[in-house]
Amino acid sequence: MTGRLLILRNTLSLNSNLGWFKFAIILATTTIPLVSQAKLSGFGDLILDSTPTDGIASGRYTTSNGAEGKFVIKREAFIGYSGENIQGTTNGVKNGVQIQNRQKVGTLNDDKDTFSYEFIITPDPKYNSFIHTIKIAQASYATSGNSEIARQTLSYTDFDSSHFGPKAKAIVEANPSVSYFYDAMGDYFLGQKVSETVLQENSPIIGQSSGQQLREDDSTSDPLYYYNITRLDGSGNASSYTPVKNNAGEVTRRTLSGTLPPNPTFANILKYISKPNTYKPLSVGHTIGNGGSYVSYGIENAVSEYIISVKNAKTVTLKYEGIMHGNIAVNAQVVGETYNEWISFGVESEAAPTYTFSGTVFNDNGGLILEANKLGTVNSQYFNGIFDPLSGEVGISNPNLAVRLTDCSAKNTLIPTTLPQAITDTGIKKGQYNFSVSSSALQNKTKVCIVQVEPENWEYSVDSTTNKREVALNTGVYNYNNLDFGEVQANNASLVLVKSQYVNNCDINVNYNGTNGTPSQTPIFSTDSITNIEPGKCIAYRIEAYNRGHVDLKDVQISDKLQTKAQGGLVNSVFALPVPKGDPASLYTGTTLPTGTIISEPFKLDKPTGTVPTKATLYFNTKYGTTVDP
Repeated sequence: MTGRLLILRNTLSLNSNLGWFKFAIILATTTIPLVSQAKLSGFGDLILDSTPTDGIASGRYTTSNGAEGKFVIKREAFIGYSGENIQGTTNGVKNGVQIQNRQKVGTLNDDKDTFSYEFIITPDPKYNSFIHTIKIAQASYATSGNSEIARQTLSYTDFDSSHFGPKAKAIVEANPSVSYFYDAMGDYFLGQKVSETVLQENSPIIGQSSGQQLREDDSTSDPLYYYNITRLDGSGNASSYTPVKNNAGEVTRRTLSGTLPPNPTFANILKYISKPNTYKPLSVGHTIGNGGSYVSYGIENAVSEYIISVKNAKTVTLKYEGIMHGNIAVNAQVVGETYNEWISFGVESEAAPTYTFSGTVFNDNGGLILEANKLGTVNSQYFNGIFDPLSGEVGISNPNLAVRLTDCSAKNTLIPTTLPQAITDTGIKKGQYNFSVSSSALQNKTKVCIVQVEPENWEYSVDSTTNKREVALNTGVYNYNNLDFGEVQANNASLVLVKSQYVNNCDINVNYNGTNGTPSQTPIFSTDSITNIEPGKCIAYRIEAYNRGHVDLKDVQISDKLQTKAQGGLVNSVFALPVPKGDPASLYTGTTLPTGTIISEPFKLDKPTGTVPTKATLYFNTKYGTTVDP
């Protein structure tokens, strides 16, 4: 902390016993509530119990939007620390709970000082439907002091199934650029190379004096160092210091204070030159995996503003390890030796959100009036499954038309608390529906289905969308809109069937197209009606199926019944050679003549890629009856 460093400098001339000095620092650490406030806010009202029962501290919390519960802080492990001062809400200042960790007396030269805390929350039962977030920062009350460069490892656990919300997730909520603190960073960060022989102390080049506090963890492969340029062998002052270099071009220390990097030449004793791409800043929104680590730079409490939010976590455990090689006050080659460090925890919450599912039942005719089984001229909005009001498409309704919100099971069981919803029948909202569903009703569900229930004799009898829409529920997404249902009247159906015929003497060629016969046998199909046909002749039929819409048609099947006297026809007709065929060939795969009715195989008609409708064709030949009733 800043105060301790000032005390250190004033005390060195009075007493060279740094161990005693450290003890003096601990005694000087105040537990009197601070009247000023750290830059951070929103960490909640956390009131400490006078006598902790389950850890080193406990109490109750109230979040900014009123959720309440209990918290417990446990110390999991510590090396080089003798305890901590803990501060919660004091004198009306509400900003979480702050822990100041004290170093153990007599351990000034210890390496790799470490502490670890577990922060546990238990919401009151009536707030189990709230999403709770545990927040982590450096200092939420202190405005003096600083923390050292450290590696922090974050672990967290989920709530049990009785608590609403997604799995716990830790993200960087804030990581602004702040001024580096020289007494915690040293000249490895903040020194400057002036020339090939001169260095400058604590005078970083532009862009090196500040940066984001939270960084990627490169500590294993790229350690960090603390030293002062004016404590190297050489001469000069802080603004112009000429170190003495050996034959290898390396500098040496005049005192033991601080630690130099390996092979300390001018090219590698300054981080911006030797390791410019290490310890990259963590961006806001960066996810920290469970058990993941990151590095926090040594920044003063007064300017530290980083925040890590662990959303919907029951517990977080934070392990804090000093990793800097060297220290301002230690005449030894220590690693990770720190003085007093700060860490703060807070709790915020948000009420369980309400899910909404909405859409429109609409006439998907592209604003056109078409005729059944006539191709006509269509636009790109016609029968495309998308509600296009600008093209003239409108919402439609019926008193017996309803939409249900279901669990997607075979029985389409209604989601609890919901009922089938009628479709709005009037005004600009005609055709619309909207479901509002509590989060608890969808607890642990990964999907729902919107099911349209059409009335009997529904005039819009053709669907351009499925009547059962499955909706995947994505984490953190609560509004699902434009779940529309497209319908058209029969005359606007996308599938158009055109039937034409050709009278022949029962000698039509095999391929129906003249390739195996004489020109006189080439069939010329016509949609004109047939008159005065003689009994015993044959009629070849061609049924062309067109997709004039903009949705793929699946499982299309064509069937046609022969004329019989029993069905009211004038004569009995039978299928005649050649064997029916389909175009494409898979449309009809039979090898013998059918009887009574011809039925194609199910086939697919893809939507057109341009303006020409896609088409499939079925051919068959029939022999007209030989007798006519008088």
